Order: sequence, then C-alpha cells, then structure tokens
Amino acid sequence: MLRNVLGVTAASFVVTLVAAGGCGGQIEGADGGGGGCTVPGGTYLEHFVAESPSCPALQDTTYTFNATTTLSAAVDAGVVSSGCTVDVTGCTVTYACTQPSGSYTIQMNESLSYASDGTATGKVTETVTGNNVSTTCTYDVTVSKK
Repeated sequence: MLRNVLGVTAASFVVTLVAAGGCGGQIEGADGGGGGCTVPGGTYLEHFVAESPSCPALQDTTYTFNATTTLSAAVDAGVVSSGCTVDVTGCTVTYACTQPSGSYTIQMNESLSYASDGTATGKVTETVTGNNVSTTCTYDVTVSKK
C-alpha cells in the first residue's frame, strides 16, 4: 500500500510542508510573489479524504502557526529540500516534491487555498513508482482551525 511504501503517512509529509514550508533541506523555489495573504496564529486540523476507495486512509493531523503571519513569510521561514518547490500566489500554496525512498520514487503535489480565517481547501496527489509498480492516490484536503 502507499502508506507502507512511504514509511510515513502522507499526512505527516504534508504537515511538514505546511508548517515548515518545505520538506527539509535547502531553500529553493520559494516565491513570495503575491503571498501577502494573512493566516491567523493558532492550531489547525488537516483532514484528508481519498477520492478512491482503493487508496489508504490518512490520519487527520494538526499543525500550528505560532503567530499571525503571511503565507509567504511562513514559506520563507521554512526549509525546502532538493527535489521540492514551493510557490505562494495570493492565498494559494503549491508544493511539488520528488523524493527517492529505497527502490521507489515518491512524487507529491499539493495545492491549498487559504481563506482569511486560516481555513483551507485543496488536493494532494501522490504517485509512487518503482519495482514495476505505479500507484497514484488523490486526496481532498480541508484545513480548519481547532
């Protein structure tokens, strides 16, 4: 299953991206263009719903913005690893990562559109390839303030 191939749930991977602004490593591709959308400080719940019943369920996760901040500042303060890009345009954050995991390659794309109250909606698509296997799962994502 996708969850076993990743070694971590997609939810924890996404939280790392949202809360830290990337997937760990060197900053590359962060774009503050129009990223002045403000997100209130607080704790948020991120919920994932698989679009296909054949995809594994992902656990809800939480993350915290310690203070009211703009999305571009949150991304600029984070770290984005080699193989990942982050773009902030207005109130939309888009992530794209391609990472090796053993004999597999994981490609993850996420787009979240934030409202002024910090809630967000979007999609995450993950494709895992390797060992003559290719699996793609798409999840609808909602973020709500706790």
